[in-house]
Amino acid sequence: MLQRPLQENDRVAAVGQLDLSQTTPVLFAVPPHQGESDGSINRNYPSVTLEDPESILVPFSHESLIVIDGDWARKRIRLRASKVTAWPAEPVTPLEAMLESHMPDTGWLSAIGKNGELVSERMAELFQEGVVLWRVDVPVRTREDVPTLCTFVLASDVNRAREVLTPLHGHSLVIQQSSYSRTQIEQTEVSLSHAPWPFHAAGQGLGPTGEMEVRVYVPYLTSESVQWAESAPHGLVVLRPWLNRIT
Repeated sequence: MLQRPLQENDRVAAVGQLDLSQTTPVLFAVPPHQGESDGSINRNYPSVTLEDPESILVPFSHESLIVIDGDWARKRIRLRASKVTAWPAEPVTPLEAMLESHMPDTGWLSAIGKNGELVSERMAELFQEGVVLWRVDVPVRTREDVPTLCTFVLASDVNRAREVLTPLHGHSLVIQQSSYSRTQIEQTEVSLSHAPWPFHAAGQGLGPTGEMEVRVYVPYLTSESVQWAESAPHGLVVLRPWLNRIT
């Protein structure tokens, strides 16, 4: 993973909400998904005390969303700050770009809704069997520049998935072989549930190559969390620290 735990005097950056309700200013992490916050501070997420020797925070009000840049020192940060006017953008998986390499010579086919109920039934069976690990409909355009959908399927057994799904789909279908089995993913998540080190959110998603990721949101990288991530199948775990070390 080539990730190093956070160490004393490392330069760090983070985005968070400013809490001025206490004597000492505190920064709280922004929830990893925008819909989890209504704009007020969510104190269920990690926080860090801010050292402000030059009154840099004077322009900012309670609950301001700011980006910090400072030095890590015993769970405190000596900082510089500037205002941020919008919530951090949710990371976007570039599936559309990836799917361009799979587009057939005749272009994508229009989604016409044929066999929808049967497709859902068969897809559920393949999920139950552990054959399909992820399925998503990705907006694309036909050769005639008409909006349509491509169904992207990540499978542990491409041949089985293709045998069942290809005859049923009335529009474009891309099936990709997964590097991980459902058992590997489930074992990783069970191991995470017993982790002795702190994390504030976790979930599954697709990475930029269409592979599964187990995403773990941590306050910052520790030797324990890095060692755990590196013990998982290569590339399966993605640690997303709130306090990011600036190299």
